Amino acid sequence: MLVMMPILAFGFLTPWLFAAGAAATSIPIIIHLLNKRKFRVIVWAAMDFLLAAQRRNARKLKFRRWLLLAVRCLALLILAAGVAQLLLSNAVVGGMLGGQRTIIVVWDDSYSMAWQKPGTPSAFDRSKRLLGDLLAGLPAGDTAMVIHASRGGPVAGNKPSPDHVTLKAAVDAAQASDAGTDLAGALDQAAETLKDLENTTSSRQVVVLTDLSRSSLAGAQKGEGSGERLKKSVAAVQKLATALRVIDLGSDEQANMGVAEIRAQRPVVVAGTPTEFRITVVNATDHPQIDTQLTVSLDGVIVHTEKLGKIEPGNSHNVLASVTAPTAGLHLLEAKLPADLLPTDDARRLMIDVQREVPVLLVDGSPGDNRTLGSTTYLAVAYSLSAEGKTGGTIFSPKTITELELDKTPLPGYAAVVLSDVGSPTKRVAEDLKKYVEEGGLLIIFPGGRTNAAMMDEALGDGGAKLLPATFGQLIKVEHPEQVGEGVTFNPEGFTHPVLQKFGEAYQAGLQVGFTNVQTQQYLKLGVPKDGSVETILRYTSKQAGAAGDAAVVTRPAGKGRVVQFASSADATWNTFGPKPSFLPFLHELMYYALPRQPDVLTLGVGEKINLPADVASPGAWTAPRKERISVTTTIEKDGRARLTSGALTAAGVYSPAAGSGAPVIAVNPDADEIDIRHVKGAAFAAATGLEARDIVVGNSELKMVNSESGTSGANTDTSIGRWLILAALGFFLVETVLARVFSVYR
Repeated sequence: MLVMMPILAFGFLTPWLFAAGAAATSIPIIIHLLNKRKFRVIVWAAMDFLLAAQRRNARKLKFRRWLLLAVRCLALLILAAGVAQLLLSNAVVGGMLGGQRTIIVVWDDSYSMAWQKPGTPSAFDRSKRLLGDLLAGLPAGDTAMVIHASRGGPVAGNKPSPDHVTLKAAVDAAQASDAGTDLAGALDQAAETLKDLENTTSSRQVVVLTDLSRSSLAGAQKGEGSGERLKKSVAAVQKLATALRVIDLGSDEQANMGVAEIRAQRPVVVAGTPTEFRITVVNATDHPQIDTQLTVSLDGVIVHTEKLGKIEPGNSHNVLASVTAPTAGLHLLEAKLPADLLPTDDARRLMIDVQREVPVLLVDGSPGDNRTLGSTTYLAVAYSLSAEGKTGGTIFSPKTITELELDKTPLPGYAAVVLSDVGSPTKRVAEDLKKYVEEGGLLIIFPGGRTNAAMMDEALGDGGAKLLPATFGQLIKVEHPEQVGEGVTFNPEGFTHPVLQKFGEAYQAGLQVGFTNVQTQQYLKLGVPKDGSVETILRYTSKQAGAAGDAAVVTRPAGKGRVVQFASSADATWNTFGPKPSFLPFLHELMYYALPRQPDVLTLGVGEKINLPADVASPGAWTAPRKERISVTTTIEKDGRARLTSGALTAAGVYSPAAGSGAPVIAVNPDADEIDIRHVKGAAFAAATGLEARDIVVGNSELKMVNSESGTSGANTDTSIGRWLILAALGFFLVETVLARVFSVYR
């Protein structure tokens, strides 16, 4: 392999010293010439024998003289170069050592880097300048690679390149992302690249440009989860790189307030009905924040304002905002704080798909007649009334059918299906229920007098559709006359379960919530698995129920949906729960808790991609934040369904089709984990990531300090070998002394 070396491969720190030393090499040459001056020849018979011997050794003597002259001159020349501090280009050194030099820059372009104090450049602007200077100063023989450290930043196929001009142009055109920091992911990509270069490069240097924000550590300080991953990523790079430096571009003044979450308290939002939304605000400053104003708007119209009171440093504050969407359909909800020095996370958005109602299908296994009530009578009344027990204002729309009608009724149109006192579902019904639940439906099961426990377990349990959270066991009865009036009561266990929290608040206020006076004369003992996969919402408590209390209501997710299973009936044949005032609010709270939240494909995070059914909007150009546009295309999935897809979304804000009205809007939010941008000291950052404190470079000469140690640009890309040259010169003088002594002995 032919290696082309640059013409200017070396230089001198003090060239005049080298010039003086080079001139000194003339001394042994002059001495050599003086020794060759002419003498008057006197013929002497005794010298004839010596002259004959000298002629025989003339070649050997001439070679020795020239060798001594060369050694003396070379020793002086090397000594002069050493004293003058000869500098060699690192690219040349790398070539002589058998490989190139590679610089890998991990560039934190997350939105915390955009924090900017008035009158000063942001950390991102400084990093951009430093990175541009680095790339501009790299020698032609070096390769470089820039890895973006924002979440989703690392790109597969990105490789080190010798084209520094193109890399610098890309850096100059870059903007700070609205995504969070993913240092671990970027370092993992750097480690993969270093593995490929290990045998082909002599120098592999990694430089990390970041603001050392708390968000960049992502749990590393606690030593858990992503923190351990970050430590492993740093260790992998240290093992493969010849140098690793972190340049701290942050400021101790970094502080921020941001909206971390906006979420509906109920899984379904119904038009015309007030819905509470929980909004979380984070104080990522070192000082208490008092009376920060939060503004909530629906489709651009302000619907709620509130002063948040006092929020302690590093704490979050939750707000419950009641919002009423006037019509069904898609609506944009936005929570916003006053603008600060990092505006990216001052607002958070949520697309809500408002429904007209929540349809509930009640399947009555014993419908009753004119003289008796059906098993779903109390259920139908409870879902037809509002939470306050009034007609109208309810979000539920119940429909009652018989068990015989179940196999002919399409289930996907209902948010919940309730089975009450059904006998044993047929195989077809069991399969329909399984598909319905796994695709996101809610199934609630009440037993009754017609329920055959063994057949229900066979149809819906582990032997069949695998839907039941627990097995239906033996029937527990209160049979003694003196116990009939007592029955089995509920044990709310401190009202700690989310379904019971509102009842617990009323109980703490001294109100009668009704659970403790509900009497149950019969129930099926539920065999609840002990592996923790099933939640117990409510238990019984009595002598018959045992010390721990049998489960009364249990639930378990199944696929995208959920199943709730009761131990006793929904009517008044086995218990007195139905006629009690607590029955209605309990069913409502249970429904709110158990209804699965549908995947929110209209509210995304930065870095995610649009993925919608093809029939909801048109492909082509979509408007995006910052007055930009993105391309949305139609793709066909393996199952043949067409979807609208896009590339990763890089900016927070609202996206919508450029043409067409009534098309869906996509709300994109920044990473909530990035809100805490408070600066971490270099020593703390080093301890949390497994680095040495000296690996964290701080100050105005960040890049120069790295260059002076690792040789990355400008004059510092040259390596001085003066010390080694002086040692070599001394070695040559020693060799000259030995040779002169050996050559002076004639045989």
